[in-house]
Amino acid sequence: MNSEAAQLGSEQLNGVDSEGTAFNRDLWSRFRLLTMEHLKQTYKRMNVEFSAYEYESDYVDSALRIAQGLVDSGLAIVDRDLAAAISRHERYQFDRIHYVVEDGQRLHFKQLQHILSRMGYSWAQKSSDLDEHDWAPADLHIPFGRIQGVSTRRGEGLFLSDILNNARQTVLKRMDYSPTTRISKTDSIDGVADQLGTTCLVIEMLRKSRQKPIYLESFLGYSVVSDTNADSTPNNDNSDLSGLGLQYCHARLCSLEERALKAGLVHSSRSLTSSGTESDLLHRLNNLPEPPNETTLNDPLFVLLLNHLSNFPDEFHSAYSNYEASVIVSYANRLTSHINAAWKGLPVLICTRESDRLLRMAIFIAARNILATCLRLLGIRPLRAI
Repeated sequence: MNSEAAQLGSEQLNGVDSEGTAFNRDLWSRFRLLTMEHLKQTYKRMNVEFSAYEYESDYVDSALRIAQGLVDSGLAIVDRDLAAAISRHERYQFDRIHYVVEDGQRLHFKQLQHILSRMGYSWAQKSSDLDEHDWAPADLHIPFGRIQGVSTRRGEGLFLSDILNNARQTVLKRMDYSPTTRISKTDSIDGVADQLGTTCLVIEMLRKSRQKPIYLESFLGYSVVSDTNADSTPNNDNSDLSGLGLQYCHARLCSLEERALKAGLVHSSRSLTSSGTESDLLHRLNNLPEPPNETTLNDPLFVLLLNHLSNFPDEFHSAYSNYEASVIVSYANRLTSHINAAWKGLPVLICTRESDRLLRMAIFIAARNILATCLRLLGIRPLRAI
């Protein structure tokens, strides 16, 4: 882009930001609308829905008013984020607000938090100023590591929709080759493949600690980083498929529940998605004519899985208090490993002793429910059949 074109673009954008011309404002509004509609569709595929969309341009007038007030009081202005934060508090009356933004903006949000605190907003106080019993720090800025190799300013822009489309096609090919592929009546095979591809991407992006940079050279065979990018480093592991393991494990446990219902091991008058099966299991366990067999209760695989399930509240608390999704990803992956081991060593339907069948069924249902909770916490829809 030559200097004259850059200057013209700058003048046009500045015109839109202030009074502007009617044509430029209408054109800009059209671009914004088209962008928003595209983003909504992409976010929908990621199981993300926003309750409101706001833009910097929404706060031009209010930013000027606040800036004038700060000048009169001898304070400095950060930018429109100040006006946006105050406006949002007036509308939503929240207890705390967080900006989940890349770590490079740390100084900007530190200044923003300082000014808001100086202006008397208690929700902008630093963590050390809060009640010691508060679960999580109220830091305004929740930073995350930079995603290397996808800088639009360097011409390395990448559409999330392209990554998701490629992931869906990759998963479809895997499903075509699998003789056990089956989906629920309410899902389409394309929809299931899309959810599986999304699951892989979410797990890949969240499996590392939040503030670690991400070097995503490729994802499911799709190159996302230029070979000449100096900031990229090789990613030689195959962890981008780990999300499939979580979904397949969940679907397998749902299949076990269905087969147990057909075999008469458990009964439910409700939908499989309700708590009918769990209620029946509890009732039957509480009314066993004989005490449970210690063979199952003392089995190392049973004990390991039970202990891991009992750790979930602590893991959840750790993830929440540190704003660290990787804790949930790590827990879910370890849970899947324990489930798979128990699946091989603790068969359910072929047990001859009723107490063993019920105990094993109960722990597998509990594991399925915890795994589903982990997936939902990560913004992933658990699939009942694949």
